[in-house]
Amino acid sequence: AQIAVQASLTGHLVLSTLHTNSASGAVTRLRDMGVESFLLSSSLAGIIAQRLVRRLCPQCRQFTPVSPQQAQMFKYHQLAVTTIGTPVGCPHCHQSGYQGRMAIHEMMVVTPELRAAIHENVDEQALERLVRQQHKALIKNGLQKVISGDTSWDEVMRVASATLESEA
Repeated sequence: AQIAVQASLTGHLVLSTLHTNSASGAVTRLRDMGVESFLLSSSLAGIIAQRLVRRLCPQCRQFTPVSPQQAQMFKYHQLAVTTIGTPVGCPHCHQSGYQGRMAIHEMMVVTPELRAAIHENVDEQALERLVRQQHKALIKNGLQKVISGDTSWDEVMRVASATLESEA
């Protein structure tokens, strides 16, 4: 982590991977790895978080009405929806209801406000609140793909559960 930060400070574009639950969680992870906040604030340009979800089979997926619990989640994320894609199963997908995978993602561009917050060593929850003011959350990207029928509610809830717990 230290070598990557030093390389970025000398003008190199550095791409790396970290295992975190959200884009803002990467800042915490880098701090935990010993990178000082003032170095992070100077060296970060952006962070992308992604999770893979199974893609609904286009041959057999069905659209079903949303449940009250689902409707509440969509409303919270300012998404209007009455039906969502659900898996069924057919010979094309070997009765699984899914074919292939796709990514849901969130991107955190390090703005001057975020840079200042990182420099001031704000905690992950405060950083997450600041990020949410400017960028779309991983869960919202996933819910949009549920609405379009690309993936299922269960898939998004499976991979975004840690993100949901941090929002509570």
